[in-house]
Amino acid sequence: MKRLIPTTATPWHPRRPARPAAMAPKPLPPLVQALLSRTG
Repeated sequence: MKRLIPTTATPWHPRRPARPAAMAPKPLPPLVQALLSRTG
């Protein structure tokens, strides 16, 4: 009998690793940009 591998353990699953990678290059929210432009 073959054991079913949980979806969280599958290395080929594209959604798990792509989530944080897609969040990283996100631009800063307008509120943060306004605060940075004021202080800078």
